[in-house]
Amino acid sequence: MRGRKQYVASRRHSNSWLWWLQGGFFGYRLLAKGYLTWPFMTFARLLSLRDGRSVEVLRQTPDGIRAAVSTDALCSFGALHYELGDLRDLSELEGIDPNAPYMKVLRAGRVQRFSESRLSALDLAAMCVRRTLEEARCDPRDVDALVLASDRLLQSTSYPQLNGFLDQLGLSRTSVVGVGLSGCTNATVALRTAAAFQRAERCRRILVVSVDTLPSDPEHRIQPQGTCVFSDAALSFMVSPPGEGEFDVLGIEHESALHVGHLDMQGDTVRAMRDALGAPRAAVARLLSRASLRPADIRGIFAANFIYGVALAQARMCGFKESQCYFDNIPRFGHTYAGDPFINLKDSVTSTGNRGLFVLVGSFTTSWDAVLVRRV
Repeated sequence: MRGRKQYVASRRHSNSWLWWLQGGFFGYRLLAKGYLTWPFMTFARLLSLRDGRSVEVLRQTPDGIRAAVSTDALCSFGALHYELGDLRDLSELEGIDPNAPYMKVLRAGRVQRFSESRLSALDLAAMCVRRTLEEARCDPRDVDALVLASDRLLQSTSYPQLNGFLDQLGLSRTSVVGVGLSGCTNATVALRTAAAFQRAERCRRILVVSVDTLPSDPEHRIQPQGTCVFSDAALSFMVSPPGEGEFDVLGIEHESALHVGHLDMQGDTVRAMRDALGAPRAAVARLLSRASLRPADIRGIFAANFIYGVALAQARMCGFKESQCYFDNIPRFGHTYAGDPFINLKDSVTSTGNRGLFVLVGSFTTSWDAVLVRRV
Protein backbone atom coordinates (compact mmCIF):
# COMPACT_ATOMS: atom_id res chain seq x y z
CA MET A 1 0.00 0.00 0.00
CA ARG A 2 2.87 2.30 0.83
CA GLY A 3 4.46 1.71 -2.60
CA ARG A 4 1.20 2.57 -4.33
CA LYS A 5 0.82 5.82 -2.37
CA GLN A 6 4.42 6.77 -3.11
CA TYR A 7 3.90 6.08 -6.80
CA VAL A 8 0.70 8.17 -6.90
CA ALA A 9 2.45 11.01 -5.09
CA SER A 10 5.40 10.97 -7.48
CA ARG A 11 3.11 10.75 -10.50
CA ARG A 12 1.07 13.73 -9.30
CA HIS A 13 4.27 15.71 -8.86
CA SER A 14 5.71 14.61 -12.20
CA ASN A 15 3.90 17.25 -14.19
CA SER A 16 3.37 19.79 -11.42
CA TRP A 17 5.35 22.42 -13.32
CA LEU A 18 2.61 22.45 -15.91
CA TRP A 19 0.10 23.41 -13.22
CA TRP A 20 2.15 26.40 -12.16
CA LEU A 21 2.90 27.26 -15.77
CA GLN A 22 -0.77 27.83 -16.33
CA GLY A 23 -1.42 29.99 -13.30
CA GLY A 24 -4.43 28.35 -11.68
CA PHE A 25 -7.70 26.89 -12.89
CA PHE A 26 -8.98 29.85 -14.92
CA GLY A 27 -5.69 30.35 -16.73
CA TYR A 28 -5.41 26.59 -17.08
CA ARG A 29 -8.65 26.36 -19.05
CA LEU A 30 -7.64 29.25 -21.30
CA LEU A 31 -4.24 27.71 -21.96
CA ALA A 32 -5.85 24.34 -22.64
CA LYS A 33 -7.63 25.96 -25.58
CA GLY A 34 -4.44 27.63 -26.74
CA TYR A 35 -5.44 31.22 -25.90
CA LEU A 36 -2.56 32.06 -23.57
CA THR A 37 0.41 30.53 -25.38
CA TRP A 38 1.88 33.77 -26.68
CA PRO A 39 1.70 35.72 -23.36
CA PHE A 40 3.38 32.84 -21.52
CA MET A 41 6.06 32.60 -24.23
CA THR A 42 6.80 36.31 -24.00
CA PHE A 43 6.93 36.16 -20.21
CA ALA A 44 9.35 33.22 -20.23
CA ARG A 45 11.59 34.89 -22.80
CA LEU A 46 11.78 38.06 -20.70
CA LEU A 47 12.75 35.98 -17.68
CA SER A 48 15.49 34.29 -19.69
CA LEU A 49 16.79 37.63 -20.96
CA ARG A 50 16.76 39.04 -17.46
CA ASP A 51 19.07 36.27 -16.27
CA GLY A 52 21.23 36.33 -19.38
CA ARG A 53 19.97 32.91 -20.41
CA SER A 54 18.38 33.70 -23.76
CA VAL A 55 18.64 30.95 -26.35
CA GLU A 56 21.07 31.70 -29.14
CA VAL A 57 19.30 32.59 -32.39
CA LEU A 58 20.12 30.07 -35.08
CA ARG A 59 21.72 31.60 -38.12
CA GLN A 60 19.82 31.32 -41.35
CA THR A 61 22.07 29.19 -43.52
CA PRO A 62 20.80 28.40 -47.03
CA ASP A 63 22.71 25.13 -46.97
CA GLY A 64 21.38 24.16 -43.56
CA ILE A 65 19.55 21.07 -44.73
CA ARG A 66 22.51 19.90 -46.80
CA ALA A 67 24.70 20.36 -43.72
CA ALA A 68 22.38 18.18 -41.67
CA VAL A 69 22.21 15.52 -44.37
CA SER A 70 25.99 15.36 -44.54
CA THR A 71 26.31 14.97 -40.76
CA ASP A 72 27.33 11.49 -39.69
CA ALA A 73 24.29 9.71 -38.29
CA LEU A 74 24.56 8.15 -34.85
CA CYS A 75 22.41 5.19 -35.86
CA SER A 76 19.13 4.48 -37.57
CA PHE A 77 15.86 2.91 -36.49
CA GLY A 78 12.89 1.37 -38.25
CA ALA A 79 10.19 -1.30 -38.08
CA LEU A 80 8.39 1.08 -35.72
CA HIS A 81 5.13 -0.32 -34.35
CA TYR A 82 2.80 0.35 -31.43
CA GLU A 83 -0.17 -1.26 -29.74
CA LEU A 84 -3.00 0.39 -27.83
CA GLY A 85 -5.75 -1.05 -25.69
CA ASP A 86 -9.46 -0.42 -26.16
CA LEU A 87 -10.19 3.25 -26.86
CA ARG A 88 -12.76 4.59 -24.40
CA ASP A 89 -14.41 7.94 -23.84
CA LEU A 90 -13.30 9.86 -20.76
CA SER A 91 -16.79 9.42 -19.31
CA GLU A 92 -16.19 5.64 -19.20
CA LEU A 93 -13.27 5.93 -16.80
CA GLU A 94 -14.10 4.00 -13.63
CA GLY A 95 -15.02 6.28 -10.74
CA ILE A 96 -14.89 9.44 -12.84
CA ASP A 97 -16.65 12.58 -11.68
CA PRO A 98 -18.05 14.18 -14.88
CA ASN A 99 -18.32 17.54 -13.11
CA ALA A 100 -14.77 17.59 -11.75
CA PRO A 101 -12.73 20.68 -12.75
CA TYR A 102 -10.11 18.53 -14.46
CA MET A 103 -12.76 17.12 -16.81
CA LYS A 104 -13.56 20.62 -18.09
CA VAL A 105 -9.86 21.28 -18.64
CA LEU A 106 -9.36 18.00 -20.49
CA ARG A 107 -12.37 18.60 -22.75
CA ALA A 108 -11.23 22.17 -23.43
CA GLY A 109 -7.78 20.79 -24.25
CA ARG A 110 -9.26 18.47 -26.94
CA VAL A 111 -8.78 15.26 -24.93
CA GLN A 112 -11.63 12.85 -25.69
CA ARG A 113 -10.51 9.25 -25.20
CA PHE A 114 -7.98 7.07 -23.44
CA SER A 115 -6.55 3.62 -24.11
CA GLU A 116 -7.21 0.80 -21.66
CA SER A 117 -5.66 -2.61 -22.31
CA ARG A 118 -7.10 -5.91 -21.18
CA LEU A 119 -3.64 -7.43 -21.60
CA SER A 120 -0.72 -7.29 -19.22
CA ALA A 121 2.12 -4.91 -20.07
CA LEU A 122 4.36 -7.78 -21.19
CA ASP A 123 1.66 -9.28 -23.42
CA LEU A 124 0.99 -5.89 -24.99
CA ALA A 125 4.71 -5.44 -25.59
CA ALA A 126 4.99 -8.91 -27.11
CA MET A 127 2.40 -8.01 -29.77
CA CYS A 128 4.54 -5.04 -30.77
CA VAL A 129 7.81 -6.93 -30.78
CA ARG A 130 6.48 -9.63 -33.11
CA ARG A 131 5.47 -6.99 -35.65
CA THR A 132 8.82 -5.25 -35.39
CA LEU A 133 10.78 -8.49 -35.84
CA GLU A 134 8.61 -9.44 -38.82
CA GLU A 135 8.99 -6.10 -40.61
CA ALA A 136 12.73 -5.99 -39.88
CA ARG A 137 13.05 -9.56 -41.20
CA CYS A 138 15.14 -10.29 -38.17
CA ASP A 139 15.58 -13.68 -36.57
CA PRO A 140 15.17 -13.19 -32.79
CA ARG A 141 18.49 -14.99 -32.33
CA ASP A 142 20.20 -12.18 -34.25
CA VAL A 143 19.06 -9.46 -31.83
CA ASP A 144 22.17 -8.30 -29.99
CA ALA A 145 20.45 -6.40 -27.18
CA LEU A 146 17.04 -5.40 -25.86
CA VAL A 147 16.48 -2.03 -24.20
CA LEU A 148 13.25 -2.28 -22.19
CA ALA A 149 11.81 1.06 -21.04
CA SER A 150 8.93 1.37 -18.60
CA ASP A 151 7.81 3.51 -15.68
CA ARG A 152 5.77 0.79 -13.93
CA LEU A 153 6.70 -2.55 -15.47
CA LEU A 154 10.20 -2.72 -14.01
CA GLN A 155 8.78 -2.06 -10.54
CA SER A 156 6.27 -4.90 -10.62
CA THR A 157 7.70 -7.61 -12.91
CA SER A 158 9.56 -10.58 -11.49
CA TYR A 159 12.54 -12.17 -13.17
CA PRO A 160 10.58 -15.35 -14.02
CA GLN A 161 7.95 -13.21 -15.77
CA LEU A 162 10.59 -11.33 -17.73
CA ASN A 163 12.34 -14.56 -18.65
CA GLY A 164 9.05 -15.99 -19.88
CA PHE A 165 8.54 -12.89 -22.04
CA LEU A 166 11.98 -13.33 -23.61
CA ASP A 167 11.52 -17.07 -24.12
CA GLN A 168 8.19 -16.76 -25.95
CA LEU A 169 9.74 -14.25 -28.37
CA GLY A 170 12.89 -16.28 -28.99
CA LEU A 171 15.07 -13.69 -27.27
CA SER A 172 16.43 -15.94 -24.52
CA ARG A 173 20.06 -15.26 -25.50
CA THR A 174 19.62 -11.50 -25.87
CA SER A 175 21.18 -9.20 -23.27
CA VAL A 176 18.61 -6.94 -21.61
CA VAL A 177 18.99 -3.40 -20.29
CA GLY A 178 16.20 -1.72 -18.30
CA VAL A 179 15.38 1.99 -18.49
CA GLY A 180 12.94 3.12 -15.82
CA LEU A 181 14.03 6.27 -14.01
CA SER A 182 13.26 8.84 -16.69
CA GLY A 183 9.45 8.82 -16.65
CA CYS A 184 7.99 10.27 -19.82
CA THR A 185 11.42 10.41 -21.48
CA ASN A 186 12.05 6.68 -21.04
CA ALA A 187 11.63 5.97 -24.77
CA THR A 188 14.03 8.69 -25.91
CA VAL A 189 16.51 7.62 -23.23
CA ALA A 190 16.15 4.05 -24.52
CA LEU A 191 17.01 5.30 -28.02
CA ARG A 192 20.07 7.10 -26.62
CA THR A 193 21.09 3.88 -24.86
CA ALA A 194 20.65 1.82 -28.03
CA ALA A 195 22.66 4.35 -30.06
CA ALA A 196 25.48 4.04 -27.53
CA PHE A 197 25.34 0.23 -27.81
CA GLN A 198 25.50 0.46 -31.57
CA ARG A 199 28.52 2.73 -31.62
CA ALA A 200 30.47 1.36 -28.65
CA GLU A 201 29.92 -2.37 -29.15
CA ARG A 202 29.20 -2.39 -32.89
CA CYS A 203 25.84 -4.06 -32.31
CA ARG A 204 23.82 -4.41 -35.50
CA ARG A 205 20.39 -5.15 -34.08
CA ILE A 206 19.15 -3.51 -30.89
CA LEU A 207 15.48 -3.92 -30.07
CA VAL A 208 13.89 -1.03 -28.17
CA VAL A 209 10.61 -1.58 -26.30
CA SER A 210 8.64 0.99 -24.30
CA VAL A 211 5.47 -0.08 -22.47
CA ASP A 212 3.24 1.11 -19.64
CA THR A 213 -0.19 0.07 -18.39
CA LEU A 214 -2.20 1.49 -15.49
CA PRO A 215 -4.98 0.62 -13.07
CA SER A 216 -8.44 1.79 -14.15
CA ASP A 217 -9.22 4.72 -11.91
CA PRO A 218 -8.87 8.51 -12.14
CA GLU A 219 -6.25 8.51 -9.39
CA HIS A 220 -3.80 6.86 -11.79
CA ARG A 221 -5.17 7.97 -15.15
CA ILE A 222 -5.67 11.71 -14.73
CA GLN A 223 -3.50 14.48 -13.39
CA PRO A 224 -5.48 16.44 -10.75
CA GLN A 225 -4.84 19.61 -12.76
CA GLY A 226 -6.07 18.05 -16.01
CA THR A 227 -2.72 18.22 -17.82
CA CYS A 228 -3.36 14.95 -19.65
CA VAL A 229 -4.98 11.54 -19.48
CA PHE A 230 -2.63 8.54 -19.26
CA SER A 231 -3.17 5.66 -21.68
CA ASP A 232 -1.97 2.07 -21.95
CA ALA A 233 0.39 1.52 -24.88
CA ALA A 234 3.43 -0.41 -26.08
CA LEU A 235 6.00 0.69 -28.64
CA SER A 236 8.89 -1.12 -30.31
CA PHE A 237 11.46 -0.47 -33.02
CA MET A 238 14.79 -1.81 -34.23
CA VAL A 239 17.99 0.23 -33.95
CA SER A 240 20.71 -0.55 -36.49
CA PRO A 241 23.79 1.08 -38.08
CA PRO A 242 23.28 4.36 -39.98
CA GLY A 243 21.48 4.04 -43.30
CA GLU A 244 19.90 0.65 -42.57
CA GLY A 245 16.64 1.83 -40.99
CA GLU A 246 13.80 4.06 -42.11
CA PHE A 247 14.98 6.93 -39.91
CA ASP A 248 18.55 8.12 -39.43
CA VAL A 249 19.29 9.64 -36.03
CA LEU A 250 21.39 12.75 -36.70
CA GLY A 251 21.64 14.04 -33.15
CA ILE A 252 20.36 13.72 -29.59
CA GLU A 253 20.46 16.44 -26.97
CA HIS A 254 19.52 16.20 -23.32
CA GLU A 255 18.67 18.94 -20.85
CA SER A 256 18.34 18.36 -17.11
CA ALA A 257 16.87 20.62 -14.46
CA LEU A 258 16.95 18.38 -11.41
CA HIS A 259 16.35 21.29 -9.06
CA VAL A 260 12.80 21.68 -10.44
CA GLY A 261 11.85 18.50 -8.60
CA HIS A 262 12.93 20.08 -5.31
CA LEU A 263 11.40 23.51 -5.74
CA ASP A 264 8.80 24.82 -3.34
CA MET A 265 6.05 25.38 -5.87
CA GLN A 266 4.36 27.94 -3.64
CA GLY A 267 7.48 30.02 -3.17
CA ASP A 268 9.34 29.36 -6.43
CA THR A 269 6.53 29.53 -8.98
CA VAL A 270 8.31 31.98 -11.30
CA ARG A 271 11.55 30.06 -11.25
CA ALA A 272 9.80 26.74 -11.89
CA MET A 273 7.88 28.29 -14.79
CA ARG A 274 11.01 29.77 -16.33
CA ASP A 275 13.11 26.61 -16.05
CA ALA A 276 10.34 24.25 -17.21
CA LEU A 277 9.85 26.33 -20.35
CA GLY A 278 13.53 27.00 -20.94
CA ALA A 279 14.85 23.45 -20.66
CA PRO A 280 13.21 21.87 -23.74
CA ARG A 281 13.85 25.05 -25.69
CA ALA A 282 17.57 24.87 -24.81
CA ALA A 283 17.78 21.20 -25.85
CA VAL A 284 16.12 21.88 -29.21
CA ALA A 285 18.24 25.00 -29.80
CA ARG A 286 21.48 23.03 -29.26
CA LEU A 287 20.23 20.20 -31.43
CA LEU A 288 19.48 22.48 -34.38
CA SER A 289 22.52 24.70 -33.89
CA ARG A 290 24.94 21.79 -34.09
CA ALA A 291 23.32 20.73 -37.37
CA SER A 292 23.33 24.33 -38.73
CA LEU A 293 19.54 24.27 -38.94
CA ARG A 294 16.69 26.63 -38.14
CA PRO A 295 13.26 25.57 -36.83
CA ALA A 296 11.84 26.40 -40.27
CA ASP A 297 14.02 23.65 -41.80
CA ILE A 298 12.18 20.98 -39.78
CA ARG A 299 9.30 19.19 -41.49
CA GLY A 300 7.55 18.28 -38.24
CA ILE A 301 7.92 18.18 -34.47
CA PHE A 302 6.52 15.28 -32.44
CA ALA A 303 6.16 15.59 -28.68
CA ALA A 304 3.97 14.50 -25.76
CA ASN A 305 0.19 14.47 -26.09
CA PHE A 306 -0.57 16.93 -23.32
CA ILE A 307 -3.71 19.05 -23.59
CA TYR A 308 -3.67 21.13 -26.76
CA GLY A 309 -2.68 24.48 -25.25
CA VAL A 310 0.25 23.06 -23.31
CA ALA A 311 1.51 21.07 -26.29
CA LEU A 312 1.26 24.14 -28.51
CA ALA A 313 2.99 26.40 -25.98
CA GLN A 314 5.94 24.03 -25.67
CA ALA A 315 6.32 23.75 -29.46
CA ARG A 316 6.19 27.51 -29.92
CA MET A 317 8.72 28.04 -27.16
CA CYS A 318 11.07 25.78 -29.11
CA GLY A 319 10.63 27.98 -32.19
CA PHE A 320 8.12 25.91 -34.16
CA LYS A 321 4.83 26.90 -35.78
CA GLU A 322 1.55 25.10 -35.24
CA SER A 323 1.66 23.91 -38.86
CA GLN A 324 4.77 21.89 -37.95
CA CYS A 325 3.06 20.16 -35.02
CA TYR A 326 1.12 16.92 -34.89
CA PHE A 327 -1.82 17.00 -32.47
CA ASP A 328 -4.09 14.34 -34.01
CA ASN A 329 -3.53 11.85 -31.22
CA ILE A 330 -4.47 14.20 -28.37
CA PRO A 331 -8.20 13.50 -28.87
CA ARG A 332 -7.59 9.96 -30.06
CA PHE A 333 -5.92 8.49 -26.98
CA GLY A 334 -4.05 11.14 -24.97
CA HIS A 335 -0.68 10.59 -23.30
CA THR A 336 1.14 7.23 -23.36
CA TYR A 337 3.94 8.15 -20.98
CA ALA A 338 7.11 7.92 -23.08
CA GLY A 339 5.78 6.66 -26.40
CA ASP A 340 4.02 9.75 -27.77
CA PRO A 341 6.84 11.23 -29.94
CA PHE A 342 7.46 7.92 -31.71
CA ILE A 343 3.79 7.02 -32.11
CA ASN A 344 3.04 10.47 -33.51
CA LEU A 345 5.98 10.17 -35.92
CA LYS A 346 4.70 6.78 -37.09
CA ASP A 347 1.14 7.98 -37.65
CA SER A 348 2.24 11.17 -39.40
CA VAL A 349 4.56 9.58 -41.96
CA THR A 350 2.11 6.73 -42.55
CA SER A 351 -0.72 9.14 -43.39
CA THR A 352 1.29 11.75 -45.29
CA GLY A 353 4.34 9.94 -46.64
CA ASN A 354 6.41 12.99 -45.63
CA ARG A 355 10.18 12.80 -45.81
CA GLY A 356 12.85 15.14 -44.54
CA LEU A 357 13.95 16.28 -41.09
CA PHE A 358 11.91 15.76 -37.92
CA VAL A 359 12.40 16.56 -34.25
CA LEU A 360 11.18 14.33 -31.42
CA VAL A 361 10.86 15.87 -27.94
CA GLY A 362 10.56 13.79 -24.77
CA SER A 363 9.38 15.70 -21.68
CA PHE A 364 9.56 14.85 -17.98
CA THR A 365 9.59 16.89 -14.79
CA THR A 366 13.35 17.27 -14.55
CA SER A 367 14.67 16.09 -17.91
CA TRP A 368 14.03 16.66 -21.60
CA ASP A 369 15.38 15.00 -24.76
CA ALA A 370 15.45 16.36 -28.29
CA VAL A 371 16.17 14.01 -31.20
CA LEU A 372 16.86 14.99 -34.81
CA VAL A 373 15.89 12.32 -37.33
CA ARG A 374 15.88 12.16 -41.11
CA ARG A 375 13.59 10.13 -43.35
CA VAL A 376 14.91 9.97 -46.89
